[in-house]
Amino acid sequence: MSQASRSKTNCKVWVFAILFVILVASSSFLLFYKLDVHYMHYYDEHFYGLNAYEMIENNDYLVHTYMGEVNVNNIKPPLGLWVIALFYRIFGFSLFSMRAQSAFAMLLSQIILGLWARKRYGNLAGLIAMAMLISTQVVYGFHFARFGDLDALYQLFFTIAMIAMIDSKRDFRRLYVSAVFCGLAYLTKSWHAVAIALTCFIYLLISGRVKEITLKRILLLLGSFLAVVLPWAVARFTRDGFTLLAQSISVRVAGTITVTEDGGYSNPNIFGYILYLLRQVHFSAALLISAFGALVLLFKRRRQPAAALDRTLDKHAVLGCIAWIFVTPLMLSFIEKKLDWYVFSSLYGSALLAGIMVQTLFDNQTRLWARIAAVAAVAALFVFGTVTSYQDIAKIQSSESYRDVMAEVLDRDYDVGTHVYVQYSEQTEDGDFITEWTPTDYLYAKLYGGVDCLPGGVDAFLQDDEYALLLIGRADQENAVENLYIESNCVLDDYYVCVFSN
Repeated sequence: MSQASRSKTNCKVWVFAILFVILVASSSFLLFYKLDVHYMHYYDEHFYGLNAYEMIENNDYLVHTYMGEVNVNNIKPPLGLWVIALFYRIFGFSLFSMRAQSAFAMLLSQIILGLWARKRYGNLAGLIAMAMLISTQVVYGFHFARFGDLDALYQLFFTIAMIAMIDSKRDFRRLYVSAVFCGLAYLTKSWHAVAIALTCFIYLLISGRVKEITLKRILLLLGSFLAVVLPWAVARFTRDGFTLLAQSISVRVAGTITVTEDGGYSNPNIFGYILYLLRQVHFSAALLISAFGALVLLFKRRRQPAAALDRTLDKHAVLGCIAWIFVTPLMLSFIEKKLDWYVFSSLYGSALLAGIMVQTLFDNQTRLWARIAAVAAVAALFVFGTVTSYQDIAKIQSSESYRDVMAEVLDRDYDVGTHVYVQYSEQTEDGDFITEWTPTDYLYAKLYGGVDCLPGGVDAFLQDDEYALLLIGRADQENAVENLYIESNCVLDDYYVCVFSN
C-alpha cells in the first residue's frame, strides 16, 4: 500500500472513530439522562422490578414471587429478572438501576449493529445504521429503552441473532449462534422468540438457501437452542413440574391469539402492525432511503455490466434485512391482541438496510447528487430525531408525591426492616381511606428503604410497639395530620404527603 493510500485509510478510520464517539455519546445521553425521574409504569415495569428484588430478598432465582406470593402475572422465564437483579447489585436498589439494564441493552445493540455493519459493508453503513436507530423517537418512549421492561434486552438478543443469520452466508455455522441467542431471547420473553426462528427460516427460503438445511443441521440448531434453555427448564421442573409451561401456553399463547378485552390493544386489522410501523417517521424514511438507493443502483446497472454491481451489493444481506423487518409484524398481524412493542425489532432491520443501501451507493460511485441526497436525508433525520427526543426527555418531571417522599426519607443503611404504613387520601366505596399499599409504592419502599410495608394505616401505626413510619396524604385528612403532630414525630412535612414516626 502506498503512503498516500495509507494516509487516506488512516483518515477514514479517524473520521469514523470521531463520528462513532459522537453517536455513542448522543445515545448515552438520551438513554440515561433523567432515567430515574419518570413515573413507574403500573403494569409490566413494576412487576419485573419487584420480581427481581424479591429474587434477591428470598435468595431464590428460579421461582419468582410478587409481594411474597408466587407470581402468576409474570409467567416468563427469568433471564430478564436475573439481569435486573444484577444491575441492582451493581448500582444499588433504585429506579435508575431497574431501568439501566434496558438503556444499556439498547446502547449495546446500537454499538454492535454499527460496528458489525462497518466491518461487513463499510464505515458509512455502520454510522448510518447507528444514526437511524439512535434518532428513532420510539426508542426512548414507553416500554422500551428507558423503562424497566424486558423489551430492550430481548431486542439485543434478537439483533445478534439476525446479524449471525445474515453472516451465515459466509459460514453456515453462524446460524447456530442465532439459535443460541434465540434461546436467550426465549429465556427473556418466552414465546416471542418464535419470531427469531421464523425469520431465519423465511430468510433461508427467500434467499434460496433452504436447500442447505439437512437433518444433521436441524438437530444441531435445535441442540444449540436447547443447550441454553434446558438447564433452566430442568431446574424449574424440579420445583413445580410443568406448572409454568402450562401457564405460559394457556395465557401467553392461547390468550394472545384469541379475542381479548384489552380495549385499545385489540385491533382486528391484520395489517395493524405494518400500519403502526409506517407511522413511525424513521421507519418509513429508512424504507424510502433504501428504495431510493435501489432505484439509483438499478438505473446505473443499465449503464454498466451486472457483475460490477453484484460485487458491491450484498443481496443476501438485503434479503436478510427484509425478513428482519417484515416477518415479525406480518406474523403477529394475524393475532387479535396487538401491542406496539412486539414489533420493535423491525426498527433495527430498517436502520441496517438503510446503511447498507447508502454504502452501496458510494461504493458504486453513483452520481454525486444521489450520494449527497441520501446522506443529507439521514443527517436531517438524526438531527430531528435526537432534538425531538431530547426535548421530550427534558420535560420529564416527577409528580409521584409518595414515591418522591420515600426516595428522600428512606435510607437502606438505616431503615432495612423498619415497619412502614401508608394512608392515602383516596377512599374506598365505603368511605374509608385506603391503607393497602399500591404495588408501585410498595416497590419504591422496598428499593429505597428495604422496609416492611404493612397495611392498616394510621390505626396500625399508632398501635405498633416497634419503631415505625407512616406516610399520609394531606388531602381530606387535615384532622388526622393535626392529631399525628400531637401523638407522633413529624419526619417530613410535604405539601401533599407527611411522614411521621412513632
